[in-house]
Amino acid sequence: MADTTGWTFVDDRDPGIIFSLAPGDALVYEGMEQEYDQTTTGLNAGDTATYYFNASSIGVFGTYDLTGDSGPPISVYQVDDAAATTVTAPVTQTTLYRQNFWISPQLASLEPGAFHTLVITATAPNDTLWLDYLAYPPDSE
Repeated sequence: MADTTGWTFVDDRDPGIIFSLAPGDALVYEGMEQEYDQTTTGLNAGDTATYYFNASSIGVFGTYDLTGDSGPPISVYQVDDAAATTVTAPVTQTTLYRQNFWISPQLASLEPGAFHTLVITATAPNDTLWLDYLAYPPDSE
């Protein structure tokens, strides 16, 4: 797990996160006291979240729900044109909050006014990916 001391946090409800939904889908809003700003946004298979940022790396954090019969959520993370990374959540018998789903490798520096693009895609049918927040290190603004 990454040490996020001093990092900037971007809540799942931040208007800078752009959600695109699979046909017929709707965003699911939840929230518990243990979650950042007491909110999470649920993504279902085919839903994406896109975020533009200028930072040396970025992390994605969320909630792992109790694993059901259909198995754990699966998600894909991609920054710019780099290879996408597929992550299968752990099987859990309890809800785990503020979990590090994925963290990018070190990213190239950008010119002022330029941005990296993070795309998060939920891929597992019948499982919700609970996005809580994004975070990036203090050397990035």
